[in-house]
Amino acid sequence: EAEAEAEAEAEAEAEAEACLVTIVHSLVNFQSKVDAGWYADAIDAIRGCGILSDYARTNECAADANEMDLASRAAFCEIVLLAAVSHGIHVAFLALGADVPPLPAWEDVSDDDDGGGGAPGPIHLRYSSLLHRVRSDEAVAAAPFFLGRDVNQQSPECSKVDTSIWMGMNFNMNTDLPWVCAGFSPLDADMFIEKFMATFYLSTGEMMLHWNDLGVTGRHCSSATRFDVEAVAAAVASEHSCDF
Repeated sequence: EAEAEAEAEAEAEAEAEACLVTIVHSLVNFQSKVDAGWYADAIDAIRGCGILSDYARTNECAADANEMDLASRAAFCEIVLLAAVSHGIHVAFLALGADVPPLPAWEDVSDDDDGGGGAPGPIHLRYSSLLHRVRSDEAVAAAPFFLGRDVNQQSPECSKVDTSIWMGMNFNMNTDLPWVCAGFSPLDADMFIEKFMATFYLSTGEMMLHWNDLGVTGRHCSSATRFDVEAVAAAVASEHSCDF
């Protein structure tokens, strides 16, 4: 019986890993194929591969279809944000001609045997309690989202996230920006917006421009045109044979 349980656990881990690899690979290498249909398939895959088993146990909500659906979308946001930051750093170092930093080793992010050290892991927010309202608007994104004012400040779930992050959400989350959906993973969204984008984009004022249509002669910043940006990207892709 123990052997059968071990085999089942190994099979579940392999299925979860395959799901994650497929989603990340698609986001990084096949962005032109990522659409609303792909998003729906990704959510279904997350629901079915066992990634959320810890969440379901922690919140005792495996049978709650709405809660598990929201948790699936939150997991997707976390995957997208971490993949975007990791790939962004990788490409930035390639463009700089510098050695790409290695990914952290498993022992650097896993908990020690005594429960200390390592990454804190997911915070298991229960969104049906956290949110007054979940919004849906195809003009914004195919994914559901919420605004800063939709957060239930009285919910015990709210205290799991630092107040400064919710304040940042109120500023950054509005219906003009596709990244509004990233609020389902607030810690990763805060890291992406406040740390990664603020560092890797030219300025806090310029970093919004990538959502706008830029013509060939449009100004991306005070010293580079869209043509300049694309010429550099093409050169990097050619040098590294990466079809970037």
